[in-house]
Amino acid sequence: MNGFHECELKFYIDRCEISEDFIEILCNRGYKEKEERLETDYIFDTFTEILKKEKILLRVRSLVTKDAEEIYFTLKIKGGSSSFQDSIEFETNTSNFNQDMAKNIIDIVYDRTGISLSFSVFQLNSINDILSSFSAVGFIPSNIVQKKRREYTGINAKILFDRFPKIQGYFIEIEADSENRLFESLKELGLDILQSDKRNYGQIIAEMTGNEKILIFGE
Repeated sequence: MNGFHECELKFYIDRCEISEDFIEILCNRGYKEKEERLETDYIFDTFTEILKKEKILLRVRSLVTKDAEEIYFTLKIKGGSSSFQDSIEFETNTSNFNQDMAKNIIDIVYDRTGISLSFSVFQLNSINDILSSFSAVGFIPSNIVQKKRREYTGINAKILFDRFPKIQGYFIEIEADSENRLFESLKELGLDILQSDKRNYGQIIAEMTGNEKILIFGE
């Protein structure tokens, strides 16, 4: 059962202006920019929160750019690091369906909850249809959270700029596939780990919003 080892740290900036100096550093070091996108995350669990108790995240993400919408299915199993956020991640999406990843998600979910997800749900193109399919087998969206994200991809890591509704400022997230690459990227970019936030977004958002379950941008 092979998943992606995700290692990440977050830095909170209390103003929305993205530092042009930092962007310039990224560009000078060969990081490639992707256009800003709107992401809506649906975090699923059982009524008794079995997955939360098992430190597992089951997420469906709608990723919208000006040209298209992509839907990602993700399962994360929390790791044991105290120095950064780490997890084993299994992910597939609607336009590039990975049967092995889908099977891993199905098997893990069934093992921990006894609930069977169908392969067909991973090929649905409608969020409403997906929500209905998850609900039909016993899952509910425990949280619905939107963010606007800009991504810069380098050799060792992704640098993500995230803004959330009702939260002033933004977050910089450093994401790599190993501890070494994560800390190499911090050194390369001159970021101080002592200023990082090692929590996941669920924990951060709960504290900063008074535990709001739905966080959506206004029209």
